[in-house]
Amino acid sequence: MRSSDQIDQLAAALVAAQAEFPTVTKGKVARVPTEGGGEYSYRYADLPDVLAAVQPVLTKHGLAVVGLPDTTNEGEPALTTRLLHASGQWIEATVELFLPQETPQGQGSAITYARRYGLCGALNIAADADDDAGIAETEHVASGRRAPRDVSTAKVTDAQLRHIGRLFGALGMTERAERLAYTSTVVARDVGSSKELTKQEASKLIDLLEHDCSMREAG
Repeated sequence: MRSSDQIDQLAAALVAAQAEFPTVTKGKVARVPTEGGGEYSYRYADLPDVLAAVQPVLTKHGLAVVGLPDTTNEGEPALTTRLLHASGQWIEATVELFLPQETPQGQGSAITYARRYGLCGALNIAADADDDAGIAETEHVASGRRAPRDVSTAKVTDAQLRHIGRLFGALGMTERAERLAYTSTVVARDVGSSKELTKQEASKLIDLLEHDCSMREAG
């Protein structure tokens, strides 16, 4: 999470707004197929439901929420949700988008999905009757689209590999053996090639390399 230098006015306005938020109508029904051939269902509020409930209260207290298409440090598509106050104070957070399809329509679906969760998270609103994992699975399985990737097993991206290469170069680590030894230590397993990394492992490696680069510059 990131914020402006001061958030006192935003915090006061948000506290007042949360006390006035109405109950969000859960007007949509999600049906989830089970492995046994049956299904279960639950009710949830979609993005228009949530906006209709909170927008008047937000405006009254000088608050606004925007969802902005963005990218992660690794160059992956993301959405940044920013909560703004009329004073100019703000807080924001960014989440990676998991595209159901590599098409403009797939990107639009992922953005809408992330906007709903970003909005509810920023305002502390419960818009679902089930847990996040169940909802995510529903919105993709029920529509016949690919479910979100498992971030623990998703493979390292080309953008991550390029960034890792630049960071190693900045540290003067040019030998392949030296790089692999460093990488293996970070991820706690033997790595024969950086392409063997998972996306999660690559992110951990990037964080530590960036830290080392910062320490080197400071020294």
